[in-house]
Amino acid sequence: EDAIAPEPPPPPDDDWEEGELARVEQDRIEIRQPIRFAYGTDRIEADSLPILREVAEVLKTNPAIGQIIIEGHASAEGGFTYNYELSILRARAVWEALVDLGVHPLRMAYRGMGEVMPVSGVDDAGAPEAELARNRRVEFHIAHWRTADDPPLPAGTLPLPWSGEPRQFPAPPEPAPPAPADDPEGTEEAGP
Repeated sequence: EDAIAPEPPPPPDDDWEEGELARVEQDRIEIRQPIRFAYGTDRIEADSLPILREVAEVLKTNPAIGQIIIEGHASAEGGFTYNYELSILRARAVWEALVDLGVHPLRMAYRGMGEVMPVSGVDDAGAPEAELARNRRVEFHIAHWRTADDPPLPAGTLPLPWSGEPRQFPAPPEPAPPAPADDPEGTEEAGP
């Protein structure tokens, strides 16, 4: 009996640092691998939890990120309404997971896009599963960059929006003040 050789692993993405799973790129938080869910549900697979921990760390260590929008997307399999509702549920599941990881809930919002924004070049009609899977995704868009002029976020004990359970949230650190106008690189030292 002939054994089928397993598919080789995808080539490493030379653009990513060893162990890096999430990073800020322009107006997005990019993730190295897609967040996976149990089939037809909003239950996040365990192998995606390290990615979410890294996204939480990116948010905690970048106080200039004021708010992100977690955007769920679906492939065109199934009904339009089903895909839309599932994309909302999955985006919300990611939002809840990030709140559970200590990200201030007011720094995030979520929305579902259903199947209306497929990945460029991916046509669902008759596409192989690997292509369809590219349309089932969660994206992290930076909607607002904080400045020193923005009011601070409330800190302390806040109720979780989905259960009312009290949870302690520290205020994110304040963003660094902008560089003086005559020193756009911020390299000139202040003071004598």
